[in-house]
Amino acid sequence: MISLAANQDLSPFERVLYPILVYAVSWVFVIVGVYLAGPEIIAKIKDIYTSIKSKFTRR
Repeated sequence: MISLAANQDLSPFERVLYPILVYAVSWVFVIVGVYLAGPEIIAKIKDIYTSIKSKFTRR
């Protein structure tokens, strides 16, 4: 993304637009990956989060 923003051959609009598009596409892949991971993995992540959170809130 930095190389796109630093490219002098692109217009200022393109130097802003392309990194935003790359960032948005990466978030789409993250969301699709979480969706495809399945409910078991999501439940396990929630269990880990709640156990870590409970350790900090007890103190």
